[in-house]
Amino acid sequence: MDKWAKDAGLSVVLDIGNPQTPAYWWASAVDITAEAVRAYDSQYHTPPASKEQR
Repeated sequence: MDKWAKDAGLSVVLDIGNPQTPAYWWASAVDITAEAVRAYDSQYHTPPASKEQR
């Protein structure tokens, strides 16, 4: 899937047949998880979770 999607110039592959798993594949460039967590943590001044808490 990774090679095919990259060769096709895609950023995201969606599975519209299964609403429980709508994102089947995504390029790392569109993954905003780390940025969203940092923004949330900075807004509420919450330190990052320790490894034991994860």
